[in-house]
Amino acid sequence: MSCINNENILESLFDEVWEEFRISNKLTVDDMNELCSFSKGTNEHLEKTTMQRFEDLCQWIKSY
Repeated sequence: MSCINNENILESLFDEVWEEFRISNKLTVDDMNELCSFSKGTNEHLEKTTMQRFEDLCQWIKSY
């Protein structure tokens, strides 16, 4: 896969993780944006979860 494809996949995964986190914590979009503006821990969690999903997807593709 090209770097551009990887970036697009990562962006999509991040959007999914962000939305799942927002919904599971019963936050509005504005609340979530505010939380992300000051919470380093939240941002780190979102990024870590996104990377784990990306790595899992890469492993799945390699094994397929």
